[in-house]
Amino acid sequence: MCKKITRKIIRKLTGFSLIELIVAIGIFSILASGVVYVFVTSYKNFFGVGDKQVIVQFAQEGMEATRSIRDNGWQTIVAAADNSDRGVEKTNGVWQFAGTSNTLNDLTRVIIVSPVERDGTGAIVASGGTDDPDTKKVTVTVSGSGIADYVLTTYYTNWSAKTWEQTDWSGTTANEFWASMNTASSSYSNISTSTVGQVELNFVDEAYSTPGSLVSSIFDISSTDKVLTSINVNQSVPSGCSLTLTLEGSNDISFSSYTSEAFVDNSTNNFTSSTPANLNNLRYLRYSLALTACDSDTQTPVLYSMRLNFR
Repeated sequence: MCKKITRKIIRKLTGFSLIELIVAIGIFSILASGVVYVFVTSYKNFFGVGDKQVIVQFAQEGMEATRSIRDNGWQTIVAAADNSDRGVEKTNGVWQFAGTSNTLNDLTRVIIVSPVERDGTGAIVASGGTDDPDTKKVTVTVSGSGIADYVLTTYYTNWSAKTWEQTDWSGTTANEFWASMNTASSSYSNISTSTVGQVELNFVDEAYSTPGSLVSSIFDISSTDKVLTSINVNQSVPSGCSLTLTLEGSNDISFSSYTSEAFVDNSTNNFTSSTPANLNNLRYLRYSLALTACDSDTQTPVLYSMRLNFR
């Protein structure tokens, strides 16, 4: 009798466990199918037109192409830093900007180069800072139908840049070679440097003398393998005035023969210009400055700084 009762109890317990197991499997299946659906849907939304590796590689190629352009010439990056959509292409083994985008199957890639501003501590800020001419932001975006944009962002710097800069002419003296930031010239005429950080025409008898000229001391780069990249001029040129800065280079220390290039843009207070190839690979450099009178003899053009970038 006891055995029969025991077998009935076991049968009831066993049956109950099977029901629980079936219910548990059903619940798990419902939950699992929901998780799989969410995963698959999310994957399709992000990688609907291509797998992850293809998208990442396509974006990375755009970033590396831009890096190569930077290494070949910083001025090209500077010229492109206008927030415009750009594509790239490789011609004769060299990457360059071309068009407004690139495509790969159903994917589209856009490269944007942007200016960068820094605050007084040197930190990068979105706005309200001072432009850093040696840093640019590069954003590569890969997009396609049915996927979220894949975005890469980095900052490129003119890492190999060297600078010859003049910002203070207060110590203008007839020096042959550049010795310090305020050793300005080997010769000058009708030039005043009485205001620190400014070169202007002499003010005599209630009027500015004209014309004025200055030839800088010689700057020795110490090698003939340097490439000039750009020159930046900070100036003030009232109406009717003229300010011309001419860069001169030679491998002859006496400058008995030299190559020269004039840089002038009197329409703006600050301009940057690329430098011609014929000024590259020259060991000795100097610049000459020419100032002419304004419409009013009570005004003068002013040079605040000259900055030459090379690598």
